[in-house]
Amino acid sequence: MGDGWGSLIGQHEPGGDTQHLTELAAIIHRADVPTVRNAYVDALKGKAAGFSVEYRLRQTDGRWRWVMSAGRVTERDASGRATRVTGMAMDIDARKLAERALRETEQRYRSLAEVSPDGILVTSGDVIEYANPAAARILRARQPRALIGLRAERLFPDKKDPALLERLSYLKSGPGYAPFQERALKALDGEPVTLEAAAVSYLEGGRLLVQIVLRDAGELRRARAELAERAQRFRDIVEASGEYVWETNAALQLSFLSSRVETVLGYAPGELLGRTLADLAPLGESRNAAEFLRSEAARMSAFRNFQLRTMTKAGRVIWQSLSGLPVRDASGVLIGYRGTGAAPRSICRASPGHRPLQAHQRRSGSRCRRFAAACSRGAVVARARPSGGACKACGQRVCGPVGGNTRTRGCRRACEPAARRVRSAIPCG
Repeated sequence: MGDGWGSLIGQHEPGGDTQHLTELAAIIHRADVPTVRNAYVDALKGKAAGFSVEYRLRQTDGRWRWVMSAGRVTERDASGRATRVTGMAMDIDARKLAERALRETEQRYRSLAEVSPDGILVTSGDVIEYANPAAARILRARQPRALIGLRAERLFPDKKDPALLERLSYLKSGPGYAPFQERALKALDGEPVTLEAAAVSYLEGGRLLVQIVLRDAGELRRARAELAERAQRFRDIVEASGEYVWETNAALQLSFLSSRVETVLGYAPGELLGRTLADLAPLGESRNAAEFLRSEAARMSAFRNFQLRTMTKAGRVIWQSLSGLPVRDASGVLIGYRGTGAAPRSICRASPGHRPLQAHQRRSGSRCRRFAAACSRGAVVARARPSGGACKACGQRVCGPVGGNTRTRGCRRACEPAARRVRSAIPCG
């Protein structure tokens, strides 16, 4: 035995010069012993020119290693009996592991192909060698084996179609891929069927195989039409409710806005992409809005009817009511929010500053219309201070019939408290 024999059986030291056949048989896997014996005996008796056999050897640590032995009789005596056999042994364990992994992969692929909703055909030399149950259903065959052995060209009603011929020629010239394309085929019952077909050609065992994937175009059209109808129904409901739809990414930046947002805020959807909802709040209020949205995102919780003052594109300050739901990926990680924004409504609340102002207006005989209009618009009114005989709040020189030389002082007493209250009130839309 050569020095390499020791490494095959896991010995760190070189193997011995000789080893009896019984000792060799003792370390061969029991299932492989008959195969090894028969190949060796046939070579000894002259039934075969030599032997080549693969088997498993037990190593010194108890593990099994695949080995391939090949040899022939190199010396016989006068009676023809073999007296010397010369051969070699080679470690093929890595190759066997790769072959086993390939078989397992092929088995998994076949299992998936059997349950796939898409039809799968495998052809070689234009002859169908494999068909899954979905292909039999799509092509109206009783069972998959009814397709095996047929020529693939039988499925094409127009065999002279230039586009088809070019596609087939490309696939047959070597490994290649042809994407999905709608095509009319002929089922086994002779009726035409409209399908989406894709194909890929590849080499296997020295042969060029073509795998064809078939999808029922009618089913796809119905599914797409149903999906489009559901989406349109949702859009109609949202539009009728006066709300727009928004979506954000994990950083709470807007990634989608429905067209309704232009009616509500004046911005085209593309103008707001990349911004946050809090960015739309007036200066000084965006920080609080951003903190609220970040806290909700940290808890991955939904929010409803979040009242946010928003600056429109025209510069107006309006109220909008926002509601949102967290969107998670398959592992539960937050990837954004999706929700709606309500169209501006008259949610103006009568602030305490309105009542004394209205009373003062009645007393002044409608001379403070400018001040009342500013309050009703939600404008912040500067503190009223009389200067040069005119009221800063209403702009009128005489605000009310208070008489005598105390007209401006009387105006200040009426306007200034109202102005202070209005200044602290929240503007309305």
